[in-house]
Amino acid sequence: MLLQIKAKLHAKFTQDRFLKNVTVLVGGNIAAQMIVICASPLLTRLYTPDEFGYLGLFISLLALLASISSLQYESTITLPKDDLDGANIVLLCFVTLLGVVLLTAGSLLIFTEQIAELFQVEAIKNYLFLLPISLLALGGNNILNSWATRKKNYGLISTTKITQGINMTLVQVIGGMVIKGPLGLMIGDVIGRAGGNARFIRSTYREDWQIFKQIKWKKIMKMAKRYKKFPIYSSPATLFRQVSLELPFLVLTGIYGPSIGGGFILVQRVLGLPLFLIGLSIGNVYLSDASKLVHINPDQIKKLFWSTFQKLFIIIAPLLFIIIIFGPTMFTFIFGNDWTISSSYLPILAIMYSFQFLSAPLGVTLYVLERNDLQILREIIRVVLIGGALILAYIFSYTPFQAIIAISVAGSIGFILYGIFSIVAIHQYLQQQGIPVKGETPI
Repeated sequence: MLLQIKAKLHAKFTQDRFLKNVTVLVGGNIAAQMIVICASPLLTRLYTPDEFGYLGLFISLLALLASISSLQYESTITLPKDDLDGANIVLLCFVTLLGVVLLTAGSLLIFTEQIAELFQVEAIKNYLFLLPISLLALGGNNILNSWATRKKNYGLISTTKITQGINMTLVQVIGGMVIKGPLGLMIGDVIGRAGGNARFIRSTYREDWQIFKQIKWKKIMKMAKRYKKFPIYSSPATLFRQVSLELPFLVLTGIYGPSIGGGFILVQRVLGLPLFLIGLSIGNVYLSDASKLVHINPDQIKKLFWSTFQKLFIIIAPLLFIIIIFGPTMFTFIFGNDWTISSSYLPILAIMYSFQFLSAPLGVTLYVLERNDLQILREIIRVVLIGGALILAYIFSYTPFQAIIAISVAGSIGFILYGIFSIVAIHQYLQQQGIPVKGETPI
């Protein structure tokens, strides 16, 4: 009986290409995040909540810049039918990235003091010189990751994630032992992001150099014009999305101080970020497959959407139950008594992160269908929801715990809207194609 079950599972795995690709990517992300999570108990004893708060501020600024570093052209790398068109977009992305990095470096020379005053964290100005370096590393990684996704080189993506997790953790641990303050955390973050780019470059040169040799400036400009909706609509939409994601930490730090912000960042580091990256891996496979279906079999997009949703639900449902029941006690035991307050945030934020896990990977549907109008609308709504929650917290003098509840409720509603917007886009697309919209439904 067991042999029959094993044989059926093996057959399912080998026949289901989507499941196989997801397993490769998720496996790499889980391994990378396990390295980070396993090192976290040591890091929380090497660094204080305030120092994690400084890291959080650095990462938030980086994430905001990275969201527009290539003007969202990297999201179009998987879309063209021809690989040469995709390669031209890759170079377009790097040109754009370099411009944003230089603009960032120039701006920091002028506005470093103002940034420190804005967030009432004077010490952060000593570390902002790392921001352009990290932006170049992260932006380049995002571009090369999109090319690897187009080429379905999921093994490379997976091993690169593991390499980045190892590099970041080692540097942060060693930095905490030999350098006083949060500099070790930040240098580790920079090196971790940069560490995987060499692997991507070697693989791309070895396997795809003949394609990239044919790149022409005229073709680059043609691709820029073909996908002009992305910098016009998707880039602001992505910035709005990132603002909605970073706003809670930035406001918590501004109102309650870096210690509370550091607690929020730790929960994000050990729960929110791993779930996001695992979901992103599934989303990358979904993006690649959906991009192909648009050209060859558009009537299957809805089926792919719901089958992906089911896989996401099966992963997150039992995990959410475990976190709500056992999470706070385990959190304090693992990370130490200095982080007891942060443990109370865990089950509250877990609900929001679960909705994010379910909806964000499928949010790329709007990229595939080029519904940039819906994309920017959903991000504006999310910013309004999160901003409204934080304004209430400030006006009514919420405690940090009450503010966290408000953030989680607003964020959860926003991510539910993510899913609704994707479903609407699919239905409208099918109607335009003359394809019946009845059929697949969720769990």
